[in-house]
Amino acid sequence: MPGETGPVSPPLAVSLTITALFGMACLNCAEIPIMVLYTFRRYTGLYFWSIIVADLGTVIYAIVNLLRLFALAPNTLMSVLLALSWWGMVTGQSVILYSRLHLVVYNKKKTRGVLIMIITNFFIIHIPLSVLWIGCNIDPDVFLDAFNIYERLQLCAFFVQECIISGLYIWEAGHTLEPIISARGGTGKNIVHELVVINIIVIILDITLLVTLLTGHFYIQTSYQPLVYSIKLKLELFILNKLKAFVEQRPCDIMYTQYPQSQSCTGSPLGCPQHTMERACRDRPLNGRLQGPETVTTLEAIHSEYHAFTSTSRARRLFDIDYGTQ
Repeated sequence: MPGETGPVSPPLAVSLTITALFGMACLNCAEIPIMVLYTFRRYTGLYFWSIIVADLGTVIYAIVNLLRLFALAPNTLMSVLLALSWWGMVTGQSVILYSRLHLVVYNKKKTRGVLIMIITNFFIIHIPLSVLWIGCNIDPDVFLDAFNIYERLQLCAFFVQECIISGLYIWEAGHTLEPIISARGGTGKNIVHELVVINIIVIILDITLLVTLLTGHFYIQTSYQPLVYSIKLKLELFILNKLKAFVEQRPCDIMYTQYPQSQSCTGSPLGCPQHTMERACRDRPLNGRLQGPETVTTLEAIHSEYHAFTSTSRARRLFDIDYGTQ
């Protein structure tokens, strides 16, 4: 099939489509570092570096694939670079989803299970398929049939993997952040709704990617794939900024209408009750039980890092997501 084994010579309209898809992907990838600089104030942590790796993998994948499809560079070298950048693009996206799980999931068994799934899929999917891919471009008669089968399996496997991680995140966010969402009223509910909508959009994008592959348009699929992943990165940063603004917003800013203007946020206990969030968490039933002070879970932004903590003697848990003020 054209594309798997080397350069292609498609009609002009298809060539323009391929070039446009690559161009849009590269444009999105160029915007992402700017968005990262705006979002993060401290450039450390798994979350930050996974975004950088995924972005670099996506833009390199797009450029290398364009050079390869139109025979603008040596095919074998481009095939190797394509495989390596594919690792960063696909598994990098999964690591992004995994790293932000720590924001809402406090069960270490769940997060460890997700990490094991990502590592396992890397070794049983990325490595064998990369060997088959490079083999296709060296000796198509030997490797092509196996590659075509494995290519479809890998796309389905990574689709399921991302759905599992996103589904777990939405489920846990709805439960873990419920006290804060309740205390902040419509603002909190809107954040959850946007989170769900964005994840639905991501799933739809992945489905369209599956369709391009299953219909036998490999070179269209490989051109469309970096665009899909670049869009997913931009959506990730969009919801991240929303969550950042939501968590950093003061409770009195949201409940302002409950207090006279003269008692607004000036440091006065009347204007900005310090224990509004704690009372909301304590008084709201969760999972069929009334939450007491010893089980209250809350989320705050402190000194540029998100912390999740309980009012027991349990130590605060520091996350990799750093983007506060210094």
